[in-house]
Amino acid sequence: MRIQTAVAVALATTWVSCGASAPVTPEQRAQEERRLLAPFTTGAEVGCGELFLETTGNFAQLNIGSPSHDSRLHGRPRKEIADGYTDTVWTNPSGTVEGALKVTIGEAGEVGAFVPGRYTTFTVLRQVRLRVLSGVHPLTLNVRAEGVPLVVLEAGAARDLAEFTVADGVATRK
Repeated sequence: MRIQTAVAVALATTWVSCGASAPVTPEQRAQEERRLLAPFTTGAEVGCGELFLETTGNFAQLNIGSPSHDSRLHGRPRKEIADGYTDTVWTNPSGTVEGALKVTIGEAGEVGAFVPGRYTTFTVLRQVRLRVLSGVHPLTLNVRAEGVPLVVLEAGAARDLAEFTVADGVATRK
């Protein structure tokens, strides 16, 4: 029952923040959320130097796991507040695999967990920037992974990439 209440409060808050461009009915909203989340439900693993996530609050609260963070290795995350968004920045000063930040995006299951196999995990060597949009915005869940190395492991096969982005529900791997 608590999860249902928490989800209802999160969705009600997000409906207000999404404004006029948000889907009209709860069913349309759920369909749009599924469309935007779909590229992250493949079980892929991405290794990169930097990760930039841009999202509306509905995804930030339920579908994006906070980066693994060790204050001894990474220090404190930095908050940057601007007109229309808040950025939270986590940094791995060593840039090593041992201090890598891990971020998971996927289909929410029970509180604090993802549906098995319905997520993408990012291992980030240097920096993660999470931008949560505020005010009136359409539903958003965009990602840009960059830097060296940039590797994707999907269906057991690893590929070196120059670009990995997800924008408006469409994944691009080059």
